Amino acid sequence: MLESVDACARFLRAFRRRTRDGDAGLAELAAVAALRDDLDSAVDEIARHLLAADDCSYREIGVALGISPQAAAKRYPGASGRPAGGQRAGLR
Repeated sequence: MLESVDACARFLRAFRRRTRDGDAGLAELAAVAALRDDLDSAVDEIARHLLAADDCSYREIGVALGISPQAAAKRYPGASGRPAGGQRAGLR
C-alpha cells in the first residue's frame, strides 16, 4: 500500500511543479479539491479500521495524524474497541 501512497505523492509533486509553471486553472483547482475530499475520507477509513481492529490506540492515531489523542478520540468517537479510560480500577 505504501507504494501506492508514494505514487500519489509523486503525482502531486508533478502537479505542483506544473502549477508553478502556469498550467493550472479553475478546473484543476476543483479537481484537486475533490481529491482532497477523497484523501480525507481515506484517512478516516484507515484510522477507523485500525481503531476497530484494536491495532492502534487513539494516542497512536493522534501521533500519525499530528493531533492529540483527545482530538483523535473526538474525531473518531466509539471507533475503538478498547474501553475508555485505560485500565480498570484495581489493576494498578
